[in-house]
Amino acid sequence: FDKLLESCRDKQKKPLKVYQAMLERFAAENIRFFGTSSGAGQALSLCVYIKHESIDVPLPRRLVLQSPGLQVPPSESQKAEMERRKKADVMIPPGFFDAIAPVLATGEEAYLLSPLLYDLTGFPETDIFYGTREVMIAYLKDFQDACKKYGVKLHTHIGKGMMHCWGAMEFVPEAKAVRQEYFSALGRKTQSDRLKRRVSEPGRQAESDALRMQKLAGLTETEVTEIARQIADTFYDYRYHEDDAGLIKYISSREDMFTYMNAIVRAAYKSGLLYTTSDRHEGFLVLSGEGTNSVGFVDGIRMILAEKQALGGFRKMKEFISACFCNGGSIETRMRMSSTGSISRSKRVRWPHSSGKAAAASPRWQSFLSIFMI
Repeated sequence: FDKLLESCRDKQKKPLKVYQAMLERFAAENIRFFGTSSGAGQALSLCVYIKHESIDVPLPRRLVLQSPGLQVPPSESQKAEMERRKKADVMIPPGFFDAIAPVLATGEEAYLLSPLLYDLTGFPETDIFYGTREVMIAYLKDFQDACKKYGVKLHTHIGKGMMHCWGAMEFVPEAKAVRQEYFSALGRKTQSDRLKRRVSEPGRQAESDALRMQKLAGLTETEVTEIARQIADTFYDYRYHEDDAGLIKYISSREDMFTYMNAIVRAAYKSGLLYTTSDRHEGFLVLSGEGTNSVGFVDGIRMILAEKQALGGFRKMKEFISACFCNGGSIETRMRMSSTGSISRSKRVRWPHSSGKAAAASPRWQSFLSIFMI
């Protein structure tokens, strides 16, 4: 217990060091804190800690808090509200907060458990999310009052019928919806924003994506092969929804999938179209279309021949191409249509990844090649 308590005393010093390291590279106005549950409480408590200890660092631009604990232990009025709601909350009983308080902090550190009671003057603009079926929504009214008192701009998001931290349950539609609200609050483009931009300005968007990504160059043959293997394994192991179809329908073995992806990766790399998300290589993208290079003719032919082998011959390759272009236009065009409800679910083909190209704005030969670049 003593070791745990000592660790808890450092719980703000460690994230503070991370934040200070971030400030060496980024201005505070470009940094947002996001957290869920206790992580949300800690994000707010870190701001309290910075102010309470008079630490010479600016606060972040914005706080985005999902279901934070704002006062531990709760006030009597908050406990009463929690008791009233406890039958609807299947995750957290009201008594949890009294029990956990002495474990998290004691003595002079205890103020960090109750940022709701602190002077919030000068705190960042804040978004807060609670579900109506969680006891922790009992904090909301007091937090709204505190923000009003200290002049903090607050945006409240309520999930009707939602449980504690429902945004973490990615398999439910409501979680996907609230994540778009997270992204919007954090200043990121939502899926809808990105789609609108890409449809209206495909060439500029592809060029912009390319500028943000890192073009891969100077790789060895082994490194290129390893990238192709990683991508092939991702496609092969991806589990599609039962109503959807994808590459696995046409390429049934892992080695054939590698043959297919290896052809694409090598053609893209030689043509200067292969990018990575950062120097840590978390992900890889093929960017083609207006505003970027195109696959070279010779590399394109080699790619198509290798893909014919992976697909099992020209007849199956024709079936694959027909599936990509069925209902008119390229597959990317139809994916855009499906997002607006203009194409039926039974005809929709989904892929685990897509490139940042603009196939709809390219000549048909480029569109023909681009179906292999998804």
